[in-house]
Amino acid sequence: MLTKPSQENFAIHPGLGSWTWGVQDNVVVWSKPLFELFGLDETNGPPGWGEHHRIFRTDSFDALQSAVSHCLKTGAPYTLDLVGIHSSGEEIFLKAYGTAGVDEWGNVTMLYGQVIDLTELQKCKREIACKSNLFRSTFDNASFGMALISLDGLYLAANKRMIEMVGYPIEELVSKKWMEVTHPEDLEGCLCRI
Repeated sequence: MLTKPSQENFAIHPGLGSWTWGVQDNVVVWSKPLFELFGLDETNGPPGWGEHHRIFRTDSFDALQSAVSHCLKTGAPYTLDLVGIHSSGEEIFLKAYGTAGVDEWGNVTMLYGQVIDLTELQKCKREIACKSNLFRSTFDNASFGMALISLDGLYLAANKRMIEMVGYPIEELVSKKWMEVTHPEDLEGCLCRI
């Protein structure tokens, strides 16, 4: 026998919201963190299904509708990457999980779900990508030779100017150690600086 969902059924974790939907009686319950995640006032209750287009970007709402419909028909769980819309208007990046509860005849009677806020993770990924692009541009376009060398001395990467200086194509250079392409007269001075 299934019990009606209530706030007490949820574990409280920051950045992790939970929800239940009693399909037969159409009762939807959100955990407090889920309201906080979207910046909504919990005293107003969870938004109805018809209002979800306001809290999700259009492409995410379409994906969610499709996944929920499939879950209702088949009982198959879903995992989605979604973009929500906080009450402030800011986009929030979410990982959503949904699963069905079925009765003894296999009919879907409940849907359960969790939503994880990945907004900070997405911001970090964008920042890393930006810094990586800046490094790559600086490395590739430097007017002097630059190379990345492994701890055992092998070339991992070299820019165009470095390749011109040593006279090896990059395919050949990456199989060599830096000591092999350094002029013998310069080698001792280089080894002293390591």
